[in-house]
Amino acid sequence: MSKGDFHKVDSSTNFLLLQKNSSRQTCGNCLRLFGNCDDDKASFIRCDCGDIFCRRDCAPHAMRELGWHSILCSNRSEPMLEFYEYCRRSSESFTFAAKVLAQLLSAMSECETSVSKIQLSWSEQFDPRHKWSELAARANWECTDFYEFVRRACILEHQIADAWDLLKAHLNNRFDLETKTRFAELLDFEMYADIVASIQRFAVAIGTEKTTIPPTRQSPSQNGDTHPALAHYGSKFDIHPKVSYHCAIMNKLPDYCGFLLAPILTKFQHSCNPSVQVEANSTLSQVKYGYIALREIDQMEPISLTTIPLHSSVSARDASLLRQLGKVCVCSRCSWEREDFGRVSPEQMKQLALQAQEEGRYSEAELLFHCTLLHNPHDTDVLHAYGVTLLSQGKWKLAHSIWQLAFKVDKAHLWLSKQFNKDVSYAAYLCRKCPEYYVSFQTISIDEIYLTTNSAISPSACSSWIKTAEAHATNRGGWDTDRHKSVATTDLPIHEIPSVLREWNLIFGQIIGPFIQERFRVDGDTNLRVHDAFIVKYDASDGQCQLPVHTDQGHFSITLSLNDPIQYKGGGTIFPEHEFIVRPKCGDFVAFRSYLTHGGVPITSGVRYIVVAFLYLS
Repeated sequence: MSKGDFHKVDSSTNFLLLQKNSSRQTCGNCLRLFGNCDDDKASFIRCDCGDIFCRRDCAPHAMRELGWHSILCSNRSEPMLEFYEYCRRSSESFTFAAKVLAQLLSAMSECETSVSKIQLSWSEQFDPRHKWSELAARANWECTDFYEFVRRACILEHQIADAWDLLKAHLNNRFDLETKTRFAELLDFEMYADIVASIQRFAVAIGTEKTTIPPTRQSPSQNGDTHPALAHYGSKFDIHPKVSYHCAIMNKLPDYCGFLLAPILTKFQHSCNPSVQVEANSTLSQVKYGYIALREIDQMEPISLTTIPLHSSVSARDASLLRQLGKVCVCSRCSWEREDFGRVSPEQMKQLALQAQEEGRYSEAELLFHCTLLHNPHDTDVLHAYGVTLLSQGKWKLAHSIWQLAFKVDKAHLWLSKQFNKDVSYAAYLCRKCPEYYVSFQTISIDEIYLTTNSAISPSACSSWIKTAEAHATNRGGWDTDRHKSVATTDLPIHEIPSVLREWNLIFGQIIGPFIQERFRVDGDTNLRVHDAFIVKYDASDGQCQLPVHTDQGHFSITLSLNDPIQYKGGGTIFPEHEFIVRPKCGDFVAFRSYLTHGGVPITSGVRYIVVAFLYLS
């Protein structure tokens, strides 16, 4: 499996369990999301109990006489209302198990499958090995006293028995004698209890929104002491909330979240360095649920996933696993964090480093990459990733130095060769004690945001850059749209356009560099370098017209306007925390510290061209 591959779970052999906390109208059978438009409203049907279903595909299946929803509809009987209320006060697993049982009954009513065959198929697919009361007592009870555990399990055994009594009372009222006789072996407490136990043991949380694990744990020592891993081996993120331009922070709730119970997932082993993650891919027309590869997975490597929070410490994860599975994890990550370094191979260290990097645990990733390189200092892929991790911590000079060394090792490496060509293309500015330049400016925020006001670059030069960029884009087959993964822009890198690069280097040395040094009080004899510089195109009628709020990579950022605001409507750079929108005239630029949250205001007509540059000190 390649990283990012999505494998859909076979809908004929899985049960999707939806929690009742959807933020939008959702089909109770397939989880299709419905909007508020008239077409969407016409495409679903609402049951008297309030649940909705796709009119064409799901309603005939779920709401027919022996459809699973009809079997469990709360409008059918008083015992069912009591059952739902009891589940709400005791365990939601009881509700989920009722839905699974109803799905089994509904499937059996549609075909000639025998009860014994269904029971055998269930036992082959799901084997929890323990009763639900024991699993739940272990999962929800911190006490290690055995007699207290037994007492707790007995209480839970009474709870599941009471829930079954309410559910069975409803089912007895719901079915006629012939149906009850046919379903007799499925309408059994042991079968229901086995389903509840399987849910407790195997159900995996899913949602339509990806969650990024917050970096709460930093393994490397911050006080200069040698980390135990280094002693063992010897001497040898961008902030990018995708929100509208006028809002800097928004906690987006998932459209729905729930639990997936699927036979294939029972075959995957647990790991705190998982190879796959269970996800739901949702659109307005359908939802697909399955698992996505988090990295390259070799054919011989067993697939692994996790059902516990990974941002916690190894001791906390051990406690969670003991409660959930009755065992502790011995994966490479847990061995590393227990300082049992002999159990961690260099390849596993590389995987751990990449995982830590993606989760924003950059200090830990740096240490892991360092130890990996002690075993193979010429691994250019690791050197590249090592530089990215250093860059994410603001160690700009060291990151670029690592990349330059890596390029000398492998000059054919695609990314390293691109980075080397970019580094040598841009001229550095050496900060002087008395810089000479003449640029008027407006202070937006002292020591944070400044705007030039007298066309630091001539309008004719700006117009020439636009024409050259458009011609270059035509010759190469279009503008780039995927150079920046976290905050994508429609752009062209300046170092790929020779005539623009020459003029940029002159302007950078004569105007931009001195301006940055003076306004931000940069010490003399310090090099100001370009990490990246590119021409961005915003087009209201075709393509990108705005940029979500984000922060940049670097110490300072430049946004240089190449055409006047009268040539488009809207636009500008917004700084939400300062409640200010900056709209430079043609040839002027706004300079600000890269850590400031900012975004591109949407343009509603016309085309806007700007130059964006990320600068760092070395």
